[in-house]
Amino acid sequence: MVIDTFTVDEYPDKNYIVYTFGEQGSPGNIKSYISVLNETDNYFLLNPMNKEEQMIVSEAYKNLLLESGVQ
Repeated sequence: MVIDTFTVDEYPDKNYIVYTFGEQGSPGNIKSYISVLNETDNYFLLNPMNKEEQMIVSEAYKNLLLESGVQ
């Protein structure tokens, strides 16, 4: 299931997608994943991101959640 799509200022030429398979994470949480979304005629996900990009993108998404009031 797709949760959200977003962009990150540091990587303006990429779109990211947050999705889940409904797997249980830590108690009360569902595991989610972030990938690069390649928007062609047929959408598909690109991985892996390097560690620096993963950190920047994860932090940017956490900040989006905080700004929207989601905790």
